[in-house]
Amino acid sequence: MSEVDAENLIAVLKEFIDNKIYYPDIGETKEYEVKSLTSHDLFIINIYRKSKNRDKYSIQIRLKGSNIKLLRLDIGSTLSHKNSNGKIIHGSHLHIFKENIELSDAMECKSNGSFIDDCIFFMKKVNVINYPKTHQECFVFN
Repeated sequence: MSEVDAENLIAVLKEFIDNKIYYPDIGETKEYEVKSLTSHDLFIINIYRKSKNRDKYSIQIRLKGSNIKLLRLDIGSTLSHKNSNGKIIHGSHLHIFKENIELSDAMECKSNGSFIDDCIFFMKKVNVINYPKTHQECFVFN
């Protein structure tokens, strides 16, 4: 996939199909289908948590039926990531698809530590127009 193709897929207006977002348990991944409003493309948003630390999780989007990840947000104040040029990013960071390196490189991304705010930031970044907006309305914590 070219970088332009990936940028176009990210830019497409999308609709969140589910009406709730669940915070994953340790080692769990939650998957949500998102559909394009202008084409027949379907996307999957994954929210996963590997750590016992509630403040460490990742949110990513990929084209359904493909393992090509278009964008991933890694949240955690103690995270670090080394880019292909050797630059180290500390804390939360955002990976955007680049041709030949896919999601290998990242850029710094600030997080206030709110799962809801991070989800909303991500939904806006990938052009989902009907994301859940408030905790009471749609976000569920176990």
